[in-house]
Amino acid sequence: MQRLTELGHRLNFPFVKTSATLPRLIAMTDDIRGPDPLDLVDQLPVHAGLLFRHYANPHRNRLARQVAQACRNRGIFCLVAGDLELAKASGANGVHLPEFRLRQQQTKLAIYRARGGVVTSSAHSLRAALFADRFGVDGLFLSPVFPTESHPNAVCLGLARFAAIARPLRCPVFGLGGINTNTAQRVRLAGAYGIAGIGLFQS
Repeated sequence: MQRLTELGHRLNFPFVKTSATLPRLIAMTDDIRGPDPLDLVDQLPVHAGLLFRHYANPHRNRLARQVAQACRNRGIFCLVAGDLELAKASGANGVHLPEFRLRQQQTKLAIYRARGGVVTSSAHSLRAALFADRFGVDGLFLSPVFPTESHPNAVCLGLARFAAIARPLRCPVFGLGGINTNTAQRVRLAGAYGIAGIGLFQS
């Protein structure tokens, strides 16, 4: 995906593995707005990341396994959203969970991480971000930074609020929500370790 490669270079986000394991740019699958997940994997440059969502797909478990395998074949970092057991069964690199799932599955997640699994979480407020950071997540998706098609009525953080939350955290923070090629650099400068999104990464 040339656009994603160019964006990585513009943001000084090289497509190489980092000490924190996580890639700098993560494309998210979406049942409505995004391309077929397997097609998306084929378009991503090596060492980019993919967050498999597709919650409503009736064949989600099978598709997750196919996507995780395709990611392994191409050197793409793969997270499965919302389902720890599916992340393990599919052989993905890690799982992405909302805050309440972190609270519900702390023991299971600790075991999963001890065995090499990566855990990322989402946060929409300072309270949620602090909880995830104390929990020790490997990465945090902080959103929405700007107005977004996915959640049109959500209250946006804005760059100042994003920076105030992100910069004191120990874990890598990904900016998410309404980011485009014109604003991605500003989000990086506001303290983002990386950028995640749907429309941003579509060719």
